[in-house]
Amino acid sequence: LSVYFSFAPDETEHLHFKGGALGDATFSLSVVGEGWQEPPADLRAAIPLHIAHEAAHLWNLHLGSGERAGAWMHEGNANVLAWLALRETGYLSEDEFSTLVCAAESACLNQLGSSTLASQETAGASSVSYDCGAVVAHATDRAMRASGNGDLFDFTNALIARLDSRPGTNRHYFDQLYAMTGTNLVAQHDNNFAVRADDLAALQTCSD
Repeated sequence: LSVYFSFAPDETEHLHFKGGALGDATFSLSVVGEGWQEPPADLRAAIPLHIAHEAAHLWNLHLGSGERAGAWMHEGNANVLAWLALRETGYLSEDEFSTLVCAAESACLNQLGSSTLASQETAGASSVSYDCGAVVAHATDRAMRASGNGDLFDFTNALIARLDSRPGTNRHYFDQLYAMTGTNLVAQHDNNFAVRADDLAALQTCSD
């Protein structure tokens, strides 16, 4: 595994990360923004989260259509795969894992309003792909564990095998989950499996 790490100053006041899978076992991670001049106290703790997220993309790259709408499948999936792996290794405590999940749930519902996930993604609201995608991925992990058929890692393996390098759609995702768990996470809504705000609210695990 090779990681190319860099700092990219720009006009952004705060510090944020950019990353991407570059090929087999290789990805980049850049720290961006003027906030590097006075890095936050939690910067060192945040870096492994981003490395784990990008590492997950080496595996789940074919989830999602490659278009804005559908990005939740690989971005949210990568988030929760990263959190689960870091919890398993002891880097994240159970409380820290729950904090990440609750933050994603809150951010997702605040951003989505009464619209669909696809409409927000198409409009360019990229953060919903990470936050709302994580809500669905976490619910997927819970459904898999409850069914006794494994966890999110097993589901992701099965979905990747089903897609066979083809881009995935909402229907692929939710059909695969139903086949493995008997669980419908979202209403079919005229059979297009649009992910709506009420679907995501029903998946919430954290109290307000």
